[in-house]
Amino acid sequence: MIPNNISKEHIEKAIEEIDKKGIRKERHSSTYDLVYNGKNYPPKLAISIANRFANGSELDASDFSGGKGTDAFKLLEYFGFQIVEKNNSKVIADFERFLSKFHKNKSTTLEYLKMIPKIEKWFIGSNICNSNFNIWKDVSEIDAINKSLKSKNSVIWKELNKKEKNWYSAPWNKWVEFNSMIKSNFWIFQGNPKTFDFETALKQGILTDWTVNAHKDNIKVGDKVILWITGSKSGCYALAEVTSEPHQKTSSTDDHLWKGDDKSDLKADIKITHNLVDTPILKTDIDSLDELKNLKVGNQGTNFSATKKEYQTILEMSQLIGFEQEENLKKLNVSDMKLSLNTILYGPPGTGKTYKLQNEYFDLFTVSETSLTKSQYLENIVSDLTWWQVLSIILLDLKKTKVNNITEHELLKIRAKLSNSKSVRPTIWGRLQAHTSLECPNVGVTDRSEPKIFYKDENSFWTVNEELLEQYYPEAISILDEIQNFKPSPDKFIKNYEFVTFHQSFSYEDFVEGIKPKMEDQEIDVSYEIQDGIFKKLCLKAAADPENQYALFIDEINRGNVSAIFGELITLIEDDKRIGEENALTVKLPYSKKDLGVPSNLHIIGTMNTADRSVEALDTALRRRFAFEEIMPLPHLLQNISFDGFDLQEVLETINKRIEALLDRDHCIGHSYFIKIQSKDTIALKQTFENKIIPLLQEYFYQDYEKIALILGQGFIERKEIKVEFASFSKLDEPEMIPSYELIKQNEDIEDSVRKLLNRKDEEAQ
Repeated sequence: MIPNNISKEHIEKAIEEIDKKGIRKERHSSTYDLVYNGKNYPPKLAISIANRFANGSELDASDFSGGKGTDAFKLLEYFGFQIVEKNNSKVIADFERFLSKFHKNKSTTLEYLKMIPKIEKWFIGSNICNSNFNIWKDVSEIDAINKSLKSKNSVIWKELNKKEKNWYSAPWNKWVEFNSMIKSNFWIFQGNPKTFDFETALKQGILTDWTVNAHKDNIKVGDKVILWITGSKSGCYALAEVTSEPHQKTSSTDDHLWKGDDKSDLKADIKITHNLVDTPILKTDIDSLDELKNLKVGNQGTNFSATKKEYQTILEMSQLIGFEQEENLKKLNVSDMKLSLNTILYGPPGTGKTYKLQNEYFDLFTVSETSLTKSQYLENIVSDLTWWQVLSIILLDLKKTKVNNITEHELLKIRAKLSNSKSVRPTIWGRLQAHTSLECPNVGVTDRSEPKIFYKDENSFWTVNEELLEQYYPEAISILDEIQNFKPSPDKFIKNYEFVTFHQSFSYEDFVEGIKPKMEDQEIDVSYEIQDGIFKKLCLKAAADPENQYALFIDEINRGNVSAIFGELITLIEDDKRIGEENALTVKLPYSKKDLGVPSNLHIIGTMNTADRSVEALDTALRRRFAFEEIMPLPHLLQNISFDGFDLQEVLETINKRIEALLDRDHCIGHSYFIKIQSKDTIALKQTFENKIIPLLQEYFYQDYEKIALILGQGFIERKEIKVEFASFSKLDEPEMIPSYELIKQNEDIEDSVRKLLNRKDEEAQ
């Protein structure tokens, strides 16, 4: 995820650093280049370094994706940087076009086979095998199919000659599809919900095997399966693939979902390929379909044969459902979610509160340029511009004009609306004169600011020096061109939200407004002005655009002094006190003396860590104005991360039960501490305990190692008996010694330490 506070200036600083130090080893781009001042740079490297200037640390190349449509490229394009394909992109594009000829029923298999050597030579010679492009996979598949077609002993050869003697003259893509299906059998695996809770197993993603009572000698790895659940809502709840031949029953992660004893002896392992549990294809949906009229379901039994056509029909139906769901999700908006205007996501550390903001909420307040009117589009442009920048664009547009005409310009009206000022004429005059050329005899202001680009003639007509403007603010030219040729792009997105993290020094002045040094316009002398804070800016922007929803995301909301930060606005954020509501209120701000209200299309969504400060300790006035949504650990997400004798689901559940008993549930540990560990990766497991879990427990229990020992066990904590020889002293008994505890350095088997944590005996290890 790319932080949203990276600016154009940060990226330009990154480019300057690359110019000085060169492109680092293994950080060259493979497919696209960022073009700046006629030179090419790796886009991902530029953003990685830019994050250091913005947030203090570089992003790793694996932290985010590059390429068309990614957040990285959208950010670069948003700031006007040009992205171009590298030279090898032409090779890839040519190769892709070449392949497409054979995938459109136009070329025969024989023609394709003749071209295989040329394809491989062409592709490998292009030197792009290690790029991020996926054609290499296609070439590998082509080679495998090629060998099967040439070998007279292969299954494909025999089947082709059975079905069609002149197979070599048939279209190539017919045999690509045939190759993927020819080795598979098709089955219906049927289950009764009265004996096993299939829906829960599918929803939790823990359904990994199925009972086999028939066809045990024919079910094999790679077979395709229709999972059918009987009952009042009988239907296909998933599609799957067999991953093992039938074998004797072993323990499974879903054993607890049996509603009695699991009486089956034989199981086949399966992998869910299409989970339809939320939108199953019911029996009533397929009764009228000729393709499925002979589907063997509803009879007594567990395993039935199916046909490729039956499987393919249900597969196509599932894909259609998936497409409809995706389209509906795109149309989903804030109103559909019934999202409260004021919401706080709270829970222990590591439960995914900030992750939920990024992955569920950000998109709700992101709109495509194509959905904006021209006025809304201009508001998004102008909201980030200073007064002199807006005036320079207006003068570039009008060429030679008086102040009265400037005030009537559409950009000026939008800037005025966003300024919350009753009269902007003094501001216009002040900014024009402050940035007037020193050679202009018709302006009496002595203190001028950079850039000095405006000029006023003897008849009070204003102009802008276009040569100086191109030097100081070249973006003005491109912005004016965008405005005059308004063509919103579906690939560009507007963020109608801001993200901020509260901390102990965050203040009312940062949030609403305050008196601060004047930083813009290259002022020579230090001066001060009233500056709008992040919340006030967003209030003005949302009020100016009532047709769209806006949001302020506040991470760690309980780490700031909430009462001091919100000030008098704590009353205005209530639903019925918003602008346009029945009990709407505004307040006069203490610095600017201007009225401000909170619009009803502005959501405030915060997160808080209950281990940092409990919900009960939060300001009462704030608590009753927010809806609280608890985000707790989800141990089941770790069920497939397994080690010798245990999985991480049971590890997290065990640790949290002990913490809750010794402390409280607010201090449980979230699943995100373990979620990135791979099965059998003992090094990552050891580092997680050493660098994350143990320090967190030390903080929780204030170095009380006796309690930490009760949670982690003898694999992590050892008890040391203190033996001290005291000085002899008459009539004084030696005191009883209190044992001490200390951490064990994990040089040995971390899996053994965790098994001790779980009170697991050595013989239980697999």
